[in-house]
Amino acid sequence: MWKLKFGEGASNPLLRSSNGFLGRETWEFDPNGGSPEEHAVVERLRRDFTRNRFTQRDKHEVSNLKDSSEVTEEVLLTSLRRVLDQYSSLQAPDGYWPGGYSGILFILPLMNEDGGWSTHTLGPSSMFGSCVNYATLRLLGEVLDEHNDGLSKGRAWILSHGSATVAPQWAKIYLSGTIQLFQNYGCFHIFFPFIQVLNMICCWIENPNSNAFRRHLPRIHDFLWLAEDGMKSKVYVGSQCWDTALIVQAYCSTGLTQEFSETIKKAHDFIKNAQAVLLLSKIPPTEVGDPIQEQRLYDAIDCLLSYVNKDGTLSSAESKRTTPWVEFINPSESFRNIIVDYPYVECTSSLIQALILFKGVHPGYRREEIDRIIKNGVLFIEKKQKNDGSWYGSWAVCFTYATFFAIKGLVAAGRTFQNSLSIRKACNFLLSKQLSTGGWGEDYLGCQVEEYIDSGRPHVVHTAWGMLGLIYAGQVELDPAPLYRAAKELINMQLETGEFPQQEILGSFNSSLFFNYTNYRNLFPIWALGEFHRRLLAKRA
Repeated sequence: MWKLKFGEGASNPLLRSSNGFLGRETWEFDPNGGSPEEHAVVERLRRDFTRNRFTQRDKHEVSNLKDSSEVTEEVLLTSLRRVLDQYSSLQAPDGYWPGGYSGILFILPLMNEDGGWSTHTLGPSSMFGSCVNYATLRLLGEVLDEHNDGLSKGRAWILSHGSATVAPQWAKIYLSGTIQLFQNYGCFHIFFPFIQVLNMICCWIENPNSNAFRRHLPRIHDFLWLAEDGMKSKVYVGSQCWDTALIVQAYCSTGLTQEFSETIKKAHDFIKNAQAVLLLSKIPPTEVGDPIQEQRLYDAIDCLLSYVNKDGTLSSAESKRTTPWVEFINPSESFRNIIVDYPYVECTSSLIQALILFKGVHPGYRREEIDRIIKNGVLFIEKKQKNDGSWYGSWAVCFTYATFFAIKGLVAAGRTFQNSLSIRKACNFLLSKQLSTGGWGEDYLGCQVEEYIDSGRPHVVHTAWGMLGLIYAGQVELDPAPLYRAAKELINMQLETGEFPQQEILGSFNSSLFFNYTNYRNLFPIWALGEFHRRLLAKRA
């Protein structure tokens, strides 16, 4: 049986880490591990996935709330405690929450019904996904004969759609590098995320016996994840800091930090050891642990400000260094907008929130520069708002996500429903997209056409984003009825375990690739229900 290991690697001379392998997660197979009952559960989950994966994208059990009048403060608290109890039990010893950060099919093998493979789990078959996954199976020893229906269907799909000659450039690089490396070194890496693959190939070309190449090999395990659909590759090694920072905000929104102080202390320690944190500095150390050192916060702010664009916005990985016209030399043929690191609404909103939190704790540090960045960042967010009141989401699906982030950034900077036309338009947009059942649900295709596409069914995370956007905009004080309906939707989707169901994946990259943030299905409903409960208490007081 497979077991998940945390923070291991110090005993391997080929591995190096600047933080003691904090947040590292790898799967290890124990042939004697697990009881017969545990093995039976694993096999049942695998069979259920295989049987239902084309017909059942999500599964959840419905509770017995019948109307919004039953969503009381007591009901909200009960729902929150159920999910927090369960979710806290899933926390890793390091203090973060592990998960399968996956979903891209040219690094994750999952065949479609037509015999091809997609680029991601939600999409139709593509030549990119089909070619690299077909080559993977052949290299693994699968034989093309009358007994191998899957391989035969895959080959037929490729040939009927033009063969590998029409595959995009990335697929051709992938194929040539993989086959050459396998033939010459016996090493197999097709599931290893793309950039790491290229780096490893470069080291191998330079010297296949070098330590530089050999150090890549044990790192393959960092990218593998196991679930009911089998072994697959994560997009990156994980999103530990990002997820934990959001989870901390979700826990803090509930007002139950004292009740779950041990969980938050562990999360605080993880973030302090991996990155800086500001929100927890406002909570007594007896509940969340000792605060981070002041100089480390200054270092973090200095680092953050070094990435800010000249106009006060924030991109994803570096400052914007050129103009969009260079996109015409984009060599990937598969992904758009990858030559320039553009400023993003979500990133800029997060920047504004972080700087305002920092300024509240350390008002004198680089004050003029920070004030200017906040002012310009707010103007950027307002300028990027669409005519219908929404914002386009670049890092998740899609408009409810970005609209929640935009509202939160604007409100942090002092905008309100009363003094901001942008906030009022955003509320109208969110209310107009609420389903009759009370939830929200978007189709991933909206990312590609840059228009809101209603999926026709509620999604727990979209519903939480819609709720949070309205809550931060002041909807509780204006008219809480839509929020009661949304809260009822979330509570009715809660599972017997206390968690919320995994539905369609929501992560997005360059409007081209879609992948899964496994923690989103729990953290955002916790955040939405917690913030709603807290605001109701404040309104009553």
